[in-house]
Amino acid sequence: MKIYLNKILKYIKSNNAYILVVICCISGCVSTSQNKQVDDQKNYPIPLKLDHWQADGRLSLSLKNELSHANFRWSQKNNEFRLRLSFLGGFRSIIVLGDDTGVGKIEGIQSDEKNIIDALSFIPIEQLKYWLLGKSNPNLDSRIIDPKEEEVSFEQIDWKIRVMNVQKFNSLVLPKRILIENIDSNALIIIDKWVF
Repeated sequence: MKIYLNKILKYIKSNNAYILVVICCISGCVSTSQNKQVDDQKNYPIPLKLDHWQADGRLSLSLKNELSHANFRWSQKNNEFRLRLSFLGGFRSIIVLGDDTGVGKIEGIQSDEKNIIDALSFIPIEQLKYWLLGKSNPNLDSRIIDPKEEEVSFEQIDWKIRVMNVQKFNSLVLPKRILIENIDSNALIIIDKWVF
C-alpha cells in the first residue's frame, strides 16, 4: 500500500490533490473495516441512558437438555440489578443481586436446584441489562448475525441474541420475545410488562 501511494503521490503536483487522495484512502480503509459494535438504534430507538427500569415476564432455561421454567422480574437501578425468579406458581423464588461486574449474591436457592445454579452460572447475567432491551453492550465487541432481517440479531461474547418479537410501550419499541443461545445453553425470554 505504501509503495502504491508513493507512486501516486509522485505524479500529484498540487496540495489539494494530495489531500483528496489521502481522504479517499482513509475513507476506503474506514468503509472496509469490520464493525465492532452493532448499530441497533435504527430498529429500537431506546434512549441511550436508562437508569431505572423493570421488565416482568417468563423465562425458559435449557442447559444440556435440562429445562427450567420461571417467571422473572428484572429491576435495573443505575449499575445494579435485581433478578427475581419465581417457580411453582410463585411459591418458590430466588433473588439474584449484582452489578455490571457480575452476580454478587443469590438468595433463596436450595441444594436440590442444581440445574438452576448451573444455568445461571453459564448465562452472562450482567449482560441482560442490555440484552433485555434488545441492545448489545456498548463496551464489548459485537457483530450483526443477519443484517438483512427486520429483527435485531447479534453475537456478543460467544452468545447469539435474537429479538424475535417486539411490542410498543409509550413511544418506545421494546423486545417482547428474545432468544439467547450458545453451544451449551439457551434462554427464551418473554417480556409481558415494562415499567420505566
